[in-house]
Amino acid sequence: VRTALGCFLFSGDDVFKTIDCLSGGEKVRLSLVKLMLKQPNFLIMDEPTNHLDLAGKEALEKSLSEYDGTMLFVSHDRYFINKLATSILYIDENGATFYRMSYQDYLDRNKQTIEDKNVKVKREQNNKQVKEEKKSINYSREVKKLEKLIDQKEIEIEELRELRFDPEYYHDYQKMALLDDKIDMLNNEIENLMMKWEEYTLNKVCSVICGTVFKKNDFSDEGIPVIKTANIKSNKISLKKLSYVPESVAEKKAKSQIMSGDILFSMTGNKMDGNPHNCVGRVAMFKEQGKYMLNQRLCIIRPEKDLIDSEFLYYYLSSQEAQSYFANCTPTLGKQANVSLADINNYKIKLPCMPAQKRIVEVQKDIIRRIDQCEKEMETLEKHAWLYFEDLYGNPKAEWEKGILADLGSVIAGGTPSKDKEEYFSEKGIPWITPRDLSHKRVKFISRGKTDISESGLKNSSASILPAGTVLFSSRAPIGYIAIATNEVTTNQGFRSVIPKEKIGTEFIYYLLKYLLPMIQDMAVGSLFKEISGSEMKKIPVMIPDDETLERFHNFCQPIFEKQILLEEEKQRLESLQKNAIMKILSGEYDIDHIRKLI
Repeated sequence: VRTALGCFLFSGDDVFKTIDCLSGGEKVRLSLVKLMLKQPNFLIMDEPTNHLDLAGKEALEKSLSEYDGTMLFVSHDRYFINKLATSILYIDENGATFYRMSYQDYLDRNKQTIEDKNVKVKREQNNKQVKEEKKSINYSREVKKLEKLIDQKEIEIEELRELRFDPEYYHDYQKMALLDDKIDMLNNEIENLMMKWEEYTLNKVCSVICGTVFKKNDFSDEGIPVIKTANIKSNKISLKKLSYVPESVAEKKAKSQIMSGDILFSMTGNKMDGNPHNCVGRVAMFKEQGKYMLNQRLCIIRPEKDLIDSEFLYYYLSSQEAQSYFANCTPTLGKQANVSLADINNYKIKLPCMPAQKRIVEVQKDIIRRIDQCEKEMETLEKHAWLYFEDLYGNPKAEWEKGILADLGSVIAGGTPSKDKEEYFSEKGIPWITPRDLSHKRVKFISRGKTDISESGLKNSSASILPAGTVLFSSRAPIGYIAIATNEVTTNQGFRSVIPKEKIGTEFIYYLLKYLLPMIQDMAVGSLFKEISGSEMKKIPVMIPDDETLERFHNFCQPIFEKQILLEEEKQRLESLQKNAIMKILSGEYDIDHIRKLI
């Protein structure tokens, strides 16, 4: 039995696994082991290679090639068929035909029939291509003219630059100045040509393909990965928690196969005022190699390569203007918003020539690189401060006192004015923070949330003014968002904020709450969702350092916090620039050089 199991890749401790612990592929292999041990003289198999990885397929092929009986099997795995089949039963609408030959011989015999079918398919594809070319021919002609003019002027510039090394010019500063003026003039002309654009609906320059509706029983433990809406977050693709379908299912849904360079578009999601990570209209550029399928409520936007650059299209569709358009172009139900295929096809896009698209893409990448630099600097600073706190608090001195959180500062709850009273809220009033504001921004410092409250809203609610330096701590749904108020703010009832005592300091309270978070989460109670009450929060046991230690920690962290505030502000400025740069360039408000100066 151990030998038979080994032939199907069950070795070592694998042989002691219980059946419920096996994956789909392992169960298939185990079923085949049991079959082979029974030594039947006739095997009937339906897609025997489904759920098997490459090693499993090779083990199956080896075992079956040594089998002396007769096999009847159905398979979409052509390599498997070619290796094992000695006869072919071909079934179509006219009935069944038996061929006593290998699969390769069958293919060779029917080659002409297959070629005829391919010719027909090719003809249909060519007709479709002609239609697509008709749609974009005017754009193509305009693009070619622009690109030809730009190429000519760039050649002129190179020729003029060569003249700088001619003694006739570099010995005569007046001629050299005239030469530089002419080069500048040509560069300006190129810049103006690049910023010329034509407006087209998206379906004129892209193919828009809806994802496939897979049935529940289509999915398997292994096979071809399927990208779902949950895999598109914050305009990026997450390849974690993927679903899979067998090769045979994927072949039937070939239209929804994703290609590298495709833009994936979420046709459903939250409104703009919901979680931006799951907002309707979010896009992601697919850069993976290999076979992937697209699920329903997503669509592929596949650019015509000679007309529109994939990265340009990605940045265009992820711009603030495009995201707002898709979030607001269709009616919504509750918090859910949906975009129709017609909305996507009819979206108007401004297209400059290809060189201009490439330059805009490079500017976008420069902004993103700078954002990444800010994030890395912030992470490095945060790591320094956190390691210092861990070492400090994890090794308390003998003279430190035991106490509770209330000994270190005031624990304050928040409140929400009645939503039925419009006058309780204001566009520019008193900053009012909710846990949602922290879930969206994920910042360390915060000055205001999405909504402000008015003076009357403050008076008619349990909200309180919290001074700058207060550490905001979300006490429910979820527990543990922590941020520092940079100015006076209020919060809703989802917070138990701490106003530090003067000698304790904001920095110590901030890292103390991070340190105590697992304990606080364990203390929380609730049937619908867990919550830590104000009274329980106040009673959390803490160690209270001596004044000298607290002052030393404050002096260490203060410059770090000041630098982090500047970095967060810079990051937010750059993120806003990145979302709006492409439209500002195409509108003529900024040119590319001006954007580079802003970076």
